[in-house]
Amino acid sequence: MTKKEVREYLYRVRVMIKREQRIIAQMTMLETRQMTTTRVLSDMPRGGKPFTTDDYVIGMEDLKSKFYACLAEERQAYVEILNALDQLEGLVRESMIMYYLMFMSWEEIAVKLGKSYRQVQNYHKTGIEKISKIL
Repeated sequence: MTKKEVREYLYRVRVMIKREQRIIAQMTMLETRQMTTTRVLSDMPRGGKPFTTDDYVIGMEDLKSKFYACLAEERQAYVEILNALDQLEGLVRESMIMYYLMFMSWEEIAVKLGKSYRQVQNYHKTGIEKISKIL
């Protein structure tokens, strides 16, 4: 694997979490739409179809099934990435886990490990190189 492919592989969990957040936002929007007590009146003939409870139930069930599928996929990706990162050693492994699975910034990792920003960047570079050989 190239270094770029390794980074994309390790970023999968972040991408999945963003997808889950979009689904949750859609669910919230659907709930808000269902809870509105007034309908917008239109002077246009045959002005829009009203939003019914059936629409709400069908929409929520569809979004829930997508959400649970995302959760299952995220869980599997998390375990795969953790297994790959567990093959690294020491501070390289710790910094990679903190960045890719705990979503900490490089500055936060440097403070937590008591190292400089540049050292943490070097750990990341080393980790990417080793993971590319492993995968």
